[in-house]
This record gives sequence, C-alpha cells and structure tokens, in this order.
Amino acid sequence: MTVNATVLYPKDAAFDLQYYFSNHMTLAVERWSLHGLKDWRVVQFTSSDAPFVVGAMFTWDSMNGLTEACKAEDSKAIFEDVPNFSDQEPIILYQMVWTYQFPKLLIPRTPLNELLLCRANNSIGSPDRNCTWPKKVLDE
Repeated sequence: MTVNATVLYPKDAAFDLQYYFSNHMTLAVERWSLHGLKDWRVVQFTSSDAPFVVGAMFTWDSMNGLTEACKAEDSKAIFEDVPNFSDQEPIILYQMVWTYQFPKLLIPRTPLNELLLCRANNSIGSPDRNCTWPKKVLDE
C-alpha cells in the first residue's frame, strides 16, 4: 500500500502549465524527495465538463512520510509558490492506494517474436547477436 496526495486545480483557474513543470514540480521534487516522495504524475483534464484543469498525484510509502513532508519547514516554499502559476488555491485530497500488478504475459516463441526480441536486446547493449530471419521462415 502507498499513500497519495492528489492536488486538483479548479477548471476556471488561470494556470501556467509551463511554469508548473519547469519550476513548481522541480521545487516539489527537491523538497519532498528528502521526505520520501516516490513519484509524481500530472494530468491535464481535456473534457469540457471536467471540474478541474490540472491534477497532480504525489506518492509516498506511508501517511507518516506524507505528513512529515507537508509539515516540514522546507515545504513552505512549495505551498507559497502556487500564486506563481495559478490564481486559485488547489483542492488537496489524501488517499491510501492498493495496487495490483498483472503478471508478465508469456510471449509465444514465433520467428517474428524472436527477431523482435533479438533486435530489442541489441539496442540495449547486447549487439553480439545476428538478428535475421531464420532461413526456413524466408523460404516459406
């Protein structure tokens, strides 16, 4: 289980997405990674009836980590930065998150899949293999 803080900016808010990515998210990572921030995601809502323009999800391993991050003295700068990219205060929600990871799918060993796998391996540092179609496939 992980814990998320979801930060939502209202649809009618003026919002500078360029500043948000270039400055604000960098600041959040610098400060909150010291307190256990695992990752973040930003979504821009595109539906005309969505009540929000942008949302961000920040992930921690525990509620204690999230609480410590938000209360830390060095986190004040994150909250004080909001007027630099939005004219409205965000709505902040906290969630406990349970995740299921699907098992890896088995890929059938066909000539095409073997060729693709060989080429993928070569592109990530194993260029010693000859990645060509097997002769028997070419003859068919």
